[in-house]
Amino acid sequence: MLIKKDAFESTDKAYMGALTSLVEAACRLSAAHYFEEVETVVIEEVKRIFDAGAVWILIHDYRDEKLKMRRYWGPEKHLFEDCSIRVGVGIAGKVFAAKQPEIISSPASHPAAMFYKKYTDFHSPTIAMYPLVAGRNNLGVLGFSSDTFFDTDFKEFPIDIGETFVELASAAFERAVLFEHKLSSERELRSGIKSLKVLNEIGMDLVSDLDIAAIIDKVVRYAAEILDADAAVVNIADKMDMTSDSVYFYNMPLGTAGLLKARGTLARGVFENPRQVLINDYRSYPGAIDEFVQAGLSSVIMVPVVSKNTVLATLSAISFNSERCFSVDEFEQLELVARHVAIAIENAVLYNEQIRTRKQIEAYAGQLRLLNEVSQLITQEKGSANMAVQLAKSSQRLLDCSAATVLLVQTDAKKGPVITWSRQDDNFGTIIATGLDITTLGGLYGEMYQTKHPIRIDDVANDPRSRGLPNGHIELDGLLGVPLVNSNNEFIGQVMLTGKSGDVSFTKTDEELLVALCAQVSVAIEKAEAYERQHRIAETLQQAILAVPTHLPGVEVGIAYESAAEAAKVGGDFYDLFELGAGRIGVLIGDVSGKGLEAATITSMVKSTIRAFAYTGLEPAAVLTEANKVICEQLSYSQFVTMTFVIIDLKQRMLFKSRAGHPEAIIGRDQCCRPCESESNLPLGILPDVVFEQNEIQLFDGDMLILYTDGLIEAKCDRMILGDEAMLDRLNQIMPGKGPQELASEMADIAKDFTGSRLEDDMAIVTLKLTIDDAGEIS
Repeated sequence: MLIKKDAFESTDKAYMGALTSLVEAACRLSAAHYFEEVETVVIEEVKRIFDAGAVWILIHDYRDEKLKMRRYWGPEKHLFEDCSIRVGVGIAGKVFAAKQPEIISSPASHPAAMFYKKYTDFHSPTIAMYPLVAGRNNLGVLGFSSDTFFDTDFKEFPIDIGETFVELASAAFERAVLFEHKLSSERELRSGIKSLKVLNEIGMDLVSDLDIAAIIDKVVRYAAEILDADAAVVNIADKMDMTSDSVYFYNMPLGTAGLLKARGTLARGVFENPRQVLINDYRSYPGAIDEFVQAGLSSVIMVPVVSKNTVLATLSAISFNSERCFSVDEFEQLELVARHVAIAIENAVLYNEQIRTRKQIEAYAGQLRLLNEVSQLITQEKGSANMAVQLAKSSQRLLDCSAATVLLVQTDAKKGPVITWSRQDDNFGTIIATGLDITTLGGLYGEMYQTKHPIRIDDVANDPRSRGLPNGHIELDGLLGVPLVNSNNEFIGQVMLTGKSGDVSFTKTDEELLVALCAQVSVAIEKAEAYERQHRIAETLQQAILAVPTHLPGVEVGIAYESAAEAAKVGGDFYDLFELGAGRIGVLIGDVSGKGLEAATITSMVKSTIRAFAYTGLEPAAVLTEANKVICEQLSYSQFVTMTFVIIDLKQRMLFKSRAGHPEAIIGRDQCCRPCESESNLPLGILPDVVFEQNEIQLFDGDMLILYTDGLIEAKCDRMILGDEAMLDRLNQIMPGKGPQELASEMADIAKDFTGSRLEDDMAIVTLKLTIDDAGEIS
């Protein structure tokens, strides 16, 4: 408050009266503690000091940045009770924003309306608007109209009477806000002290106990204790996933538990329309339940239990004493307890969900392990028919159902599809549905053939698609069907399961597991069928390739051939024996990289090429040199052929031999075996310009020539291989007294015994014994 130095020298009666009025107003304002009291004093003092015809107080609402009418006194009060003004708009809005007063002597001529309401002429020449500012807090606007005050020459006053009064009023308003805040804090503190111990006990229970039902029971009892109520109830929303009951209560009359769950109760209404409920005359409440009225229920206070904008439950305190009524102030205490109820319910949901999720994960992990196990069992089977049998058994085991059926379409349409079934009583079998055309079937089978999509049905009996099942079909108790589709998206079969254990329906997870299994099996079946087709061709071709003459003059022949995989029987090892005329015999043994049809095809080409050049009369080295040029043009990158080609001249008793990256031949003479020890050349098919070399060996009657592929000496047991030396030692042990065929068979047995009959590579052995007498005649 600014007072000029000579203020005390003024004798102006009006000025002294204004000062006196300000002092009296200051005393009255200082005695007012509550906001409403300050408002009343301000209005009364404005009327007295300024002779106001109307007074209004606008308070700033920070939530929506508006000045809202807090108190109005004057004519046509109803026009201004709900008035609100945006900051910066109108007289009041501009005064608030600028924090500067404005006094208008002719309000009717001012361009801005005072309020956004119908303007009213107060029959006063002057309107004054003052900002209510306390420190840095911009509280609102104080305004009034006066017929007489502004007629005084107040400009000569050492102080501005209006601004000084507004400063006093602003300070009083600020003190009132602080005072009420203090009272509110004290009430909260007293209330908090009263319930702190109980709430602390609830909090300790929440972190130390996993029995959520027991915790909520305690919370209900604590709620009654905190509010000094006769009883308390927690109603859990139906949608909450809890294993406990949906209603918890303390001290409620017997027989009312069922009523607390009934529709139409207060709790149901709060679930649908979240709100606080306070009823202090329950008997007169329109929705009162007769049984509760008869039990003497008098008052009830209820709050929603909310978490993440979702009503989880309701919490109620109940009085059966008509003298005990609840108040609005007690909502706050009940809300505190409700927060703990929310935590307890959230913990319950989370705990139960974790248990359920853990069980689901464990069950799913078990199913995945089983899926991996059964998929390996199925794909290890030999042939698509065996895979179908294993698929029926494994899918039934995987999804724990009573029966499984696998339908597998055969490439030979005349034979009809193969149907395999497996039942819980270990009853399983396979039939060929001769004459059944899968493309013409309707119902479930036909739909899956047409759509190639899984089918999952709960009520099979009432599903129209099940009416097309053939006579004698097993009864279906729920159904899960998944098609078998190859890489070209062609239908090759289907799997159907029924009778899920526990009389439950097949789930989406069941479907996903069976789809995953069928996808793996489809690939395996496709590969198996492709292999079977190639194998049949290759085996036929190889049988022709491995055929040898039944009789060759001058020699006895022994042959042994072993495949690394019994199911394959088509490897890259080969041999050939043929007459060249003039007492000469060609002997060929070799190994083509790769297996199956491709290897058999290359073998046929290689043998034909060697024979073609051998028939021209060339020596073995020249034959390999010329054949290599042709073979290099026929083989792709990384393919090659190792071989040993021998020409035996029976008349000259000479052996001419050329070796191309192949194991060394062995000569058996006088019951003793030794390697030929000749130079090796590169395998065929690597470089086209290689010139091969050969060596010559003198032969005698009874000599034994032993040729073999690397599968013999490279036979493995654990990390050890049989090797050349060990093979030669064993050969010397078994050779005495053995003929060519017996010797070849026993050599093969040595490798099989060493590996436990688990060969990793094919093996071919050719033995020849010369039968030339001393006179040089061929026997």
